[in-house]
Amino acid sequence: MKVLTPIIVACLALGAVVLVGCDGEEDCVSFDPGKIEVKEVEGSWKIVEGDHLIMDFGSNKEEAYAAYDIIKYYGITSHCFVGRPDPSMVYYLVNGKAPTGPYEAEDCIPFDPDKIEVKEIEGSWKIVEGDNWILDFGDKKDEADLAYSIIKKYGFTHICFVGRPDPSMTYFRAGGPGSEAAMPDLVPDPLGEADVVWDSEEKVVKKVTVNNIGTADAGEFMVYINPEEDPVSPMDRPQLTEHLDGLSAGETVELGPFDFGPLATANNAYLANVKSISVLVDPKSMVDESNENNNSTEYALSP
Repeated sequence: MKVLTPIIVACLALGAVVLVGCDGEEDCVSFDPGKIEVKEVEGSWKIVEGDHLIMDFGSNKEEAYAAYDIIKYYGITSHCFVGRPDPSMVYYLVNGKAPTGPYEAEDCIPFDPDKIEVKEIEGSWKIVEGDNWILDFGDKKDEADLAYSIIKKYGFTHICFVGRPDPSMTYFRAGGPGSEAAMPDLVPDPLGEADVVWDSEEKVVKKVTVNNIGTADAGEFMVYINPEEDPVSPMDRPQLTEHLDGLSAGETVELGPFDFGPLATANNAYLANVKSISVLVDPKSMVDESNENNNSTEYALSP
């Protein structure tokens, strides 16, 4: 089986060979959607065009055929990359333009290309829309800037997935909202002064509120309530947890109280070093959500 190789562009100004041209030229591989097929090759399901490998889905035959249907529906003609190997962004084009949807069976998250920006967050460069992360580029600011310009150029309005978590195909499209897959979205309410009592006599989180603001019911998940220490105790680090069987779309649940008094020991300075209380919903990623970046809140204790 031959593997498609990228078009390599010489960057004379830097004296190097790169996968993305120095003048902003895009790194794309073309194929004919009328000639692709799904094949099992040496135990792995792939989309191929003749002897050319386009995508590899491993043992996931179902996702291979789902991706095949998407390519056929949109008439995709190019597979494009930002950064290779290990591209930080993959996108697809139809004769040099954005795929325009919607496609009935796709799983997409909408965003407004006029509101996105490149931001450095905790040392990692990301494309964000407000508080929502769209793409993460690690320390590769140049790739984040290039991806930003590509989204703007083609007017992408949705990031879409085949399989989540760990999607086997991610693509961008333009067009209206269509029929995005119904998904849950678990969000904790911010903690307030009335929710926490933390003094020499009591160390209690009275109430934690969790909302499902998504469009589908959530299955079972965990909630962690963590007193955040500074310095961190080497032993007996405090944590209380709650297991929930699920939460219906649009519903809210109140949890608590959570009494940390019994967890205070000499090993953790009797919780005297706790500076804040954090709440983390679905820390084990048991629920596939429409937004995975709004699952936590933190309340700073008064000095």
